[in-house]
Amino acid sequence: VLPKSGTIMLRSGVLRLSMLLLALVVYPFLASLKGQGQLTYTTISFPYDYLLRDINDHGEIVGENRNVGGRYGLFFLADGSRAITDFGTGRNSSSTLHAINNHHFAVGMDQNHLADPGLNGPRAARFHSSFVTSPRFYLGSLVSPAGDAMAYGINDSNIVVGDSMTVEGTRHAVRFEVHGTVTDLGTLGGSNSFARDINARGDIIGQSEDGI
Repeated sequence: VLPKSGTIMLRSGVLRLSMLLLALVVYPFLASLKGQGQLTYTTISFPYDYLLRDINDHGEIVGENRNVGGRYGLFFLADGSRAITDFGTGRNSSSTLHAINNHHFAVGMDQNHLADPGLNGPRAARFHSSFVTSPRFYLGSLVSPAGDAMAYGINDSNIVVGDSMTVEGTRHAVRFEVHGTVTDLGTLGGSNSFARDINARGDIIGQSEDGI
C-alpha cells in the first residue's frame, strides 16, 4: 500500500485483485455482470474484440476495443450507448481507458505517432464521459509535460495514479495531483514501480521491484 506520503509499504507486488467487472473478450459479445451476479451478454455491432476494465456506480463502463488498426479507448455510457476515442489513423495510433470514477472522469493512455512524431511512449490522459465533445487532458510525467506515462486508477477526488518514465530511463509509480503536479512515489529499493489504483482515502496499491 502506498500512503499519501508516497512511501511504499507493501513488499509484495500484488496488483488489484477485485475487478469491478469481469473482463471477458468473447467475440462478438461483451460479457457483463448484472443484478445479483448473473452473467449476461451484451451484443455489439463492431467486428472486433473488446476488453472491459472498470465500471462506476452510474453503470458507466470503460475499456478498449482491439482492432487491426490499433487499440482505441472504449467508453460505454450508462444508457448502453457507446463512444470510441479515436486519436489517430491506422496502426500509428493507440489508446485505452483503465478506470472511471463517480464524477464521470476516466483515465488511460493516448499514443499517436502521427500527431506526436517525437513521442516514443504513451501519454497519461484524463477524459470525461462527454469526451465526444470534450477534449482529453494530458496529465504529464516525471520528465516533461509530454513525457511517457500511463494512468491506471482515479478516485472520486479526481486524484490519478499510474507510472511514468524517469530521467534515468526506469519507471516509477506516480500520483497525478489535481493541481497538475506529478509526484514520484519511489520504489522498494529496485529500479521500477507501478501504481494501479487509489481509494477515497488516498491509499494506493501497485507493485515494485525490491532490489534484492
